[in-house]
Amino acid sequence: MIFKPPSIGSLAESTIWLGVDASTAFQNKGLVWLLSPTGEVFSLPRGGRPATVSVPGEHLLQRLSASNHRVFGLSGDGMLFMRTGITEFNLSGTAWGTVDLPSSGGPPVSVSCGSTAAWLVDSKGEAWIRALDSGGWKDDWQLVGHPSHAKLVQVVVGPGDWQVWTIDSSGYIHVRTGVSIDSLHGHDWETAPDVHASDVSISCNSVWARCTNGHIVRRANVTPSNPVGDYWRRLPGSFAAVSATPDDDELWLLDDNGCLFIRETRLYSTARTMAAAVAAEGSLDSWEVL
Repeated sequence: MIFKPPSIGSLAESTIWLGVDASTAFQNKGLVWLLSPTGEVFSLPRGGRPATVSVPGEHLLQRLSASNHRVFGLSGDGMLFMRTGITEFNLSGTAWGTVDLPSSGGPPVSVSCGSTAAWLVDSKGEAWIRALDSGGWKDDWQLVGHPSHAKLVQVVVGPGDWQVWTIDSSGYIHVRTGVSIDSLHGHDWETAPDVHASDVSISCNSVWARCTNGHIVRRANVTPSNPVGDYWRRLPGSFAAVSATPDDDELWLLDDNGCLFIRETRLYSTARTMAAAVAAEGSLDSWEVL
């Protein structure tokens, strides 16, 4: 079976979820973050049992976004929270703290964070950026803007920080080019062609997207010198949301009913190495040639 329900302790396979973020689950470390329709938050260690995470007071979270040492939550009443107290020994953190919002922007609709900056999209469709260091926030939110004739609805930052991908209200994917440690804002917007998407997830090796028709696709040859990549490859199946682990060994997906699935994925650099693996294990289902 390519797609299968994960084992999440005492929680039933039929449990309905609103969101999943696997972007901090690296190899045997890190967590998968889960959000229920009632606003409950769970952290799931790789191969472990889920733990309930406290919620920020009476605020009902509607979105989660995780990165190394930082987890953000967006509430239905337009507030942004960041999980504090996250360390190597306490991956779930200790409490939620409020984050100041751009003074002239609309309520936040999407947020994502790398190691050097956080990106936010507001209800007006504008992108904002705020620099970070090891001690926390360095500056106030600064307006980046939006691609021409586009209203942004989602922003996702990859593990390498130079990967900043957005989706607009028409499903077009726009990539921020020229992002680096010396130019956190980047230089321009470039459109990734051929698909319309409603969700994006970025790993160390790939960019995954959930198309508006439910297909899951992977963008090939995305590099710092080629941040938009070259072409898409489609996986079988139809899903409502996708989140990849940093090393691409698993995809975590939600179907149209909110049920959770995982797909084990192995990426090989050449056809020869894949052929050797096929000969040893006898299946092509989980492998893809880069």
